[in-house]
Amino acid sequence: MDADKSAADQDPLALGAINERRLVAAVLEFLKTKSEKEETPAPVRENLDVARQCLTQAFDLTEDRIEILRPQMSLIDIFASHPDAAPSDPKRVLESELNRTPAATAEAKNKAEEHKNRGNDLMKNGQIDEALQAYSQALTLDPTNPILYCNRAAAYSKLNQHDLAAKDCEIALAFDSTYAKAYGRYGLALHGLGMLKEAKEALEKAVSLDESNQLYKNNLKLVEDAIAGSSGLDQGGAPGGFPGGFPGMGMGGMPGGLPSGMFDMLQNPDFQSSMMNMMQNPQVQQMISQFSGMFASQMGGGAQGGAPPNLNEMFQGGLQGLSGMTPEQIAAQMQGLFGGGPPPAGGAAAAPDAPGSQLPKGPEDKDKKDPPPPSYFS
Repeated sequence: MDADKSAADQDPLALGAINERRLVAAVLEFLKTKSEKEETPAPVRENLDVARQCLTQAFDLTEDRIEILRPQMSLIDIFASHPDAAPSDPKRVLESELNRTPAATAEAKNKAEEHKNRGNDLMKNGQIDEALQAYSQALTLDPTNPILYCNRAAAYSKLNQHDLAAKDCEIALAFDSTYAKAYGRYGLALHGLGMLKEAKEALEKAVSLDESNQLYKNNLKLVEDAIAGSSGLDQGGAPGGFPGGFPGMGMGGMPGGLPSGMFDMLQNPDFQSSMMNMMQNPQVQQMISQFSGMFASQMGGGAQGGAPPNLNEMFQGGLQGLSGMTPEQIAAQMQGLFGGGPPPAGGAAAAPDAPGSQLPKGPEDKDKKDPPPPSYFS
């Protein structure tokens, strides 16, 4: 036997020996916390207590020593946050765990459907946190339903929690690899995380499964434009009808520039797609024209005492310039209108999708490249 190793094993103060006991203390603390949870079934709690007793005796530990030796962070938090804790094959681990998840009973499915419908209503009313709770309650009853994961992903995206949205999409796709809406929302979540190449692959898959869905196509175009570097915003105003922003608001338009929340909205692919569709509506064009004329009549003299600007012509010119534009170019027009620039680095870029509750299906496309393996454990 190696002399150094033998000495380390016999020396209770050797760093390796102390770290072993610290690890065991962390495991014992985890077992204790798990055992004390109300939702832990009695037979499981009994097994956890037996395991804890065995480990305590094997390493000659007491409750006082466990309290001293255990790390500041819980073992589960260390395991979740450390990059080296990720498995070598995350997709295989996830699929293995999914296969062990029991299917819900008919009664549980019905109750889960009620929670899901309530979540959809809450989403429509803008009560995102409450909708998130409703979807989570549904999943405790029907944990193998991909629609529930996909809907909860939409709620996470609305809250700019794109990492959690991506993980839910990965679970939904593990259950149903032809779920077009899950690929669409996966692409939006990856877009929000700045993973543009992966977002493009996911959205391409969504389009291949549901070729009639214009939203997927619009979002794919947005990601392609971003990859090509064509989505930059002009700090001094946008071309095509809105130079300089509103009169009286300075060269940048809105004093202080756009609030970060407004910038996130302009970067939202759904908002941009909706803007593109809305601007093609003749009634909307007429309403904007009437409003701009009324607004111009109320302004009287110009900012410097000259003639008031003809906002009607300005809006009409802007509308004409919008025809044929991509959604991101429309967002650039809006940015030029109000001025300001993007929020500081680190600000979240929203990329939510509508909640939905149906399961869009499409033909399995064997020729299309699947998105990268799930990053569930990242």
